[in-house]
Amino acid sequence: MKRKNLILIIISIITLFAVMISSVACNNTETEQETPKKYSITVAQNSDCTLTPNVTSASFADTITVTVKVNNPDKYVSGVKYNNKECFKDGNNYTFTMPSENVTLSAELSDYEEKLSDGNSYGGSFVSFASTNSKTIVKKESGTAQLTLYFNANYMTILKSEIISSNEDAIPVSAINVKEKTSSLGNAISSATVSIDQSKINLGTTWLTMNFTNGNSSSQKGTIIVKITVAETLVLEKWTETVIFDVNRIDENAEYYIYFRDTNYNADSGEKEYQYFDNVTAVDGKVTLKIEYVVNHQYWVEFGVKSSDGSKIYHDLSETIGTGSSSTGYNKYQSNKLSFIADNASLEITVLSSNHS
Repeated sequence: MKRKNLILIIISIITLFAVMISSVACNNTETEQETPKKYSITVAQNSDCTLTPNVTSASFADTITVTVKVNNPDKYVSGVKYNNKECFKDGNNYTFTMPSENVTLSAELSDYEEKLSDGNSYGGSFVSFASTNSKTIVKKESGTAQLTLYFNANYMTILKSEIISSNEDAIPVSAINVKEKTSSLGNAISSATVSIDQSKINLGTTWLTMNFTNGNSSSQKGTIIVKITVAETLVLEKWTETVIFDVNRIDENAEYYIYFRDTNYNADSGEKEYQYFDNVTAVDGKVTLKIEYVVNHQYWVEFGVKSSDGSKIYHDLSETIGTGSSSTGYNKYQSNKLSFIADNASLEITVLSSNHS
């Protein structure tokens, strides 16, 4: 009897062990069947930018996110592809759905192109970059560099802006501030100043992409794209110009006092803000002067006659348009401002008999 029971126990143990092995085998088979196949994700080499997927392998239908870092500040990413198919742009990143095959990521880059005016508006562009702006900014321990933008909007009391820097090491977006300016006749915005904190910038170059939208009319929008250089010093191009004053309408035998003021003077340049000419006399009814002119700047001009007691009587000047064209501009004295379009040019201005204090 005891022998029979022992045999039954042994048979039971063997049966249980067989069931356990069978169960483990089935579970392994099921696990193998449930584990989806993984496909690799690689990146095509490109020295101008770096693509980084959130994973290096994935299963079919997984969503993959790709971050982009541009290494060349003169280029921007115009698209990212996986196996030559377009990824979807999602904010600053790109995404795609994993296919049932290995994937190679590649970036498409384009060169920045300068755009100094843009957007449709009555009578011209919605936004324009002032020609007097310097595209070189000096790095300093303190100070603010400013860029002026003009707007031509139907009516705008709200300005929406977004600025992107292609090289955050040179000019980070955190160093930039936009301040609107209204016209003297009301609360409509006519211009804006883009201020750049010179203590937060570093030597190098960057492309600033500045997007603006009329907050009162979203259909009015425009983009300015400009390359800005951060340098240790600011060197401006200078020309030598001749300014001739016709004094036949006033006392041509007097002594004259004349000065020119650079209305776009930049203290970082070390250039002349004022140019004074004292005790000047006329020859054949004309006063001829040579001035140092900073390219694209405008100059305020004052013309005074010295009286016998040493005081000065300032005279009005006749607006004068010189050589040039509608496409290139003109050498001109207009709206009380003097400007030139070429080196070694000359412009004659008539001094009027009326005077002002």
